[in-house]
Amino acid sequence: MRDLIGVAGLSTASGSIRRFVSVAVLTAAATHGLTLASAHAGVAWYQATAMPFGWGVFEPSISADGRFVAFRSAFNLVGENPDVNFEIFLFDSVTESFTQVTHTPSLYGNFDPMITPDGSAIVFRSLYNFVGTNGDNSFELFEYTVATGAFAQRTFTPGSAILAAPRMSGDGSHVVFLSNFDGTNDVMRLKRSTGAIVGVTNFPAGCTVSTPTVNGDGTCVAFRSNHNLDGLNPDLSHEIWRWHEGSGITLVTNSPQIDEAPSIDGSGRYVTFISRANYAGLNPGFSREIFIADTIRGGFVQVTPSIQVGKHLDPVMSNDGASILWESDRDLVGTNPDKNRELFRYSVSRHTIEQMTQTIGGVSIAALSEQAATNYVAIALDGVHFGYRNEHELDPRAEDPEPQVNLEVFIATVDADPVLGDLDGDGVVGSVDLAICLGAWGTSDPSADLDGDGVVNLQDVSILLGAWS
Repeated sequence: MRDLIGVAGLSTASGSIRRFVSVAVLTAAATHGLTLASAHAGVAWYQATAMPFGWGVFEPSISADGRFVAFRSAFNLVGENPDVNFEIFLFDSVTESFTQVTHTPSLYGNFDPMITPDGSAIVFRSLYNFVGTNGDNSFELFEYTVATGAFAQRTFTPGSAILAAPRMSGDGSHVVFLSNFDGTNDVMRLKRSTGAIVGVTNFPAGCTVSTPTVNGDGTCVAFRSNHNLDGLNPDLSHEIWRWHEGSGITLVTNSPQIDEAPSIDGSGRYVTFISRANYAGLNPGFSREIFIADTIRGGFVQVTPSIQVGKHLDPVMSNDGASILWESDRDLVGTNPDKNRELFRYSVSRHTIEQMTQTIGGVSIAALSEQAATNYVAIALDGVHFGYRNEHELDPRAEDPEPQVNLEVFIATVDADPVLGDLDGDGVVGSVDLAICLGAWGTSDPSADLDGDGVVNLQDVSILLGAWS
């Protein structure tokens, strides 16, 4: 384990003690030419919760600036949850205080909190009848306004229907979710300002549709389905699809191998996912790897090297498309010899994999249930903060009474990763970047080699133009 390089900020609030610790990121050379090593980044861990044995947190969601984190827990954090029901909580890292958002009776659980970028509202899924319009106690989306404490019901589905897997767009304007109100799971999109709901899919019975993910402004949605839409999927394999408002649904993947767990960037152009296919020519053994698809220019990038046995879980792409976070039990960069479940980050512009956590100890309790194994990390809109649930002592000065036992909420701060195509680092992709790329034409300059193939050429200029600000 690497030495700590900074400790600061001791405080106590609501019975939980938190610290802020900066830890060096571990990197090493990867193989197959997929990544180049660079030890450029750091990560600072801030533990928000510290609970006694037997409790945990789920589904963290973080505001754009990293200040607020919403999450679900059954713990009696502020003395208002004596029946230990699953409730929604809000943590403010500036005031170091918790607010219990929901107060519902037992058996009326609350799930999937999604905080808006400005931290003003939380949308969540619940069975409870908050405002008198959910008499059948079906799963619905509700919205909580932080300033007033008021609730509003956003969806109205029949009691026999399900509503699941909600995701909020980067700007908070839309929420996508799954619903089977017509007898078949379909992806729906809710516009928060008007309440209007659009059917992203309308697939026939017998099709499976799952894991919707939405871009920055709600105009693009990626999802997984085995439907043979327009004859494009005759073997009925589970593929990744992309819906664009105004132009409909297109196929992202096309393989008899497993394709799953899509996540889309803010522009709607890039989709990361897990697959056993050999999309980039570097996975002849058909191991389960992470890929990025360019839905505009076409083509795939293989993120993880296909040389080891192990499992990657639910990659999440940042809104700016600059990085991907995921958990894995592989020794991807030579610093996870015990094959513990760790958090990794891939830099799209640098083509590097970094190990963000360094933990010790056997099987992760996060792997013991589907709820604990998914929705574990949320990247803030600023790209430098993320909310994370983990059971290990990432912040060793937090005085956690039960380290490596409970899933706790952490807020991490990382070095900003440059946006792909922003070669001069000014935050936008423009004429100066194009001039730099053209000036490196025909060389192997890694700063301008945007696709990582070892040479600066037309492909790199195409990527830069596609990211033009």
